[in-house]
Amino acid sequence: MDRPIRLAIIGCGNIVLREHLPGFRAAGRAAVDVVAFTSRTRTSAERARALWGGGLLLDSWQEVLAREDVDAVDIATPPDVHRDIAVAAARAGKHVLVEKPMALTADEAKQMVEAARTHNVALETAEWPRYHGAVRAARAALRTGRIGELTGIEGYLAHGGPQAWAPTAAWFFDRARSGGGALMDLGVHAIDGVRMVAAADVADVSAVLSGVVDQVEREADVLFRLTSGVPGHLRVSWRAPYENLVNVAAWGTTGQLTVTTAGALIRRPGGVREEVPSEPSRNLYADFVAACRGEAVAPRPAGEDGLAAMAFVSACYRAAAAGSWASV
Repeated sequence: MDRPIRLAIIGCGNIVLREHLPGFRAAGRAAVDVVAFTSRTRTSAERARALWGGGLLLDSWQEVLAREDVDAVDIATPPDVHRDIAVAAARAGKHVLVEKPMALTADEAKQMVEAARTHNVALETAEWPRYHGAVRAARAALRTGRIGELTGIEGYLAHGGPQAWAPTAAWFFDRARSGGGALMDLGVHAIDGVRMVAAADVADVSAVLSGVVDQVEREADVLFRLTSGVPGHLRVSWRAPYENLVNVAAWGTTGQLTVTTAGALIRRPGGVREEVPSEPSRNLYADFVAACRGEAVAPRPAGEDGLAAMAFVSACYRAAAAGSWASV
């Protein structure tokens, strides 16, 4: 393609200002141009347009999808409308990037994946753990047997809650719009990190939700089993008074591998410590644009990864409600 991908932003909250627009800017104006903005409030759309430096202000996502001069959309609304917008965008021939969580349920996420396949458009969820250099290096270390046979794995993600960085986003605490609390908000990232490092899917889960107010949990603990039978644990919290990004710990027969955004480390018997050099981190926004342009991207931006995270979270909610294990 000899011109930039023409992108429209649907939903212009803090995550767009902090992550999405800087990510697209880093991809380069020769690759992508944000040509339109729409949001629940005009002020939000105006603020995003000002940050980008141009673009149309439109009144609705339906107006966005009707435009022939839009090739792709970035959906950063609350999750309750992700499915409707993404499916309609695919039918209109628009490529789709959608902020996590991908949808309200795994069933909705599956409909999004199927629509993208049917209409041959790119679909990606903004799940950044798999793009981080330390996480990618940890996956390679595990795959090459540097800690022996995997015997257990754990994921952890916590912060002080969405009100700490998006104080006006009340929808986080409305289950009908958010789909859930910390498990929905943070669990999709944490399990994406686990799946990336382990290169495996989750078979079944058992979950306990805590700090529940109006059906929205502030914390969750999950036991799970990978399809290989390896056991695992995941913890997420909105009640941690500090920023603590994705952590993964993997235990093996010859060592322990720990991963944070600061790097990866192997610990062996006798106090031996081995640094795992990070791979280069990738820009998920640039990779999405490359996929829209028909360029080969490895790993391919895939809605299937967002669907896997949603299947995990949906199973956790079923398990918590039933007080038993649930299949993913």
